[in-house]
Amino acid sequence: MESIRERAFDHREFTEDEKKVLQIIEEELDAKYISNLWVRKICDGFNRKTVGYELELSLNNLDKPMYITYMGDDKVRFFELVRKQIREDNIPSRVMYTYGLRMETVKDC
Repeated sequence: MESIRERAFDHREFTEDEKKVLQIIEEELDAKYISNLWVRKICDGFNRKTVGYELELSLNNLDKPMYITYMGDDKVRFFELVRKQIREDNIPSRVMYTYGLRMETVKDC
């Protein structure tokens, strides 16, 4: 299992599950998600069987990412939960948008 620090922040390396989440976000929010996300399997510590899935969305705020966790082995239900949470959690309000202008201060105005 990869941690955030071990994986390079490269949008071209999304797994099939991560691509599915990107598609869900685009369908539900009618916007393209451009930050980092990870879909991980949750394994039982004793027998190493998959007991669930976890989605981590950076949301342009690496200190406080959003997690969606599903305990169960049905990946289809996990994606249904992701779709429901994306639709209901108002994710655009959690992302801070900033706007700035660069001004030339040497020249006279």
